[in-house]
Amino acid sequence: MVLTPEFSENFYRKRTEKLTADIEKGIFVSFAFSCLFMPSFFAFGLPVGRLLYSDESAGEMISRCAFLLLPMSVAMITTGILNSMNYEKQTLRFYFIGAAAMLLCVFFLPAVIGVYAYPVGMTLSFTCAACCNTFFLIDLYPLSKRLLCKCLTAFFLMIPVAACGKLIYAPLSRVLSVVPALLSAGILTLLFNAVLWLIFGIFPIKTLKRKLF
Repeated sequence: MVLTPEFSENFYRKRTEKLTADIEKGIFVSFAFSCLFMPSFFAFGLPVGRLLYSDESAGEMISRCAFLLLPMSVAMITTGILNSMNYEKQTLRFYFIGAAAMLLCVFFLPAVIGVYAYPVGMTLSFTCAACCNTFFLIDLYPLSKRLLCKCLTAFFLMIPVAACGKLIYAPLSRVLSVVPALLSAGILTLLFNAVLWLIFGIFPIKTLKRKLF
């Protein structure tokens, strides 16, 4: 939320192009960070649960509920953006829509999926808020198709990255203790993710060179 004062200033000074660019930057960074770390939760949730809580079911919860991170991140950044532009009433309405969806899940789903009713409800709540916020922003400031393409690409690349993480961790866990195996597999998984992002243009090589040099 470092850009919040800038959002507000550009909004009130009617710098539409700069504001739209900052909105796209904020949404993409939030989306990208979620897609960067979610595969690690999917891949290493079980060993992390055993390590931290000495309980495999805790690891299952970490792994299965990792999907919560993405809608939560997008909902938080878009809520902050709209609030900085004096749209607090709209974000409050969207929050209540999500809260109502969560309450329905908490009331009716425990009989079906047990303790997972709450994380499913939280995910649905954040998804409702994120979607409502994003559509409201698009209506105000149309966002580029390039942003959508980059976000969708990052989302679908999580599948091979998570699979790669599992494949890397399996042999490492046989020759190393849990902590070194997790650290090594985690670093290699992040590197693999970064390489895929460079290949598919999510983070262009030109941008990387400009940042480094």
